[in-house]
Amino acid sequence: MGSPLDPTPGQVEQLNLATALPRPEEARIEGGRLELSPTPNCLVLVKVEP
Repeated sequence: MGSPLDPTPGQVEQLNLATALPRPEEARIEGGRLELSPTPNCLVLVKVEP
């Protein structure tokens, strides 16, 4: 596709699908440890609550 100056609606949809983030996942700390398996270019947000 390259870098179209004025992408078609189909190209916009294709770009949005290719760059969409996956659904959030929740994990619990067990035994004082949190196991994560991040993929390249992923976003990881860790929120620690009492």
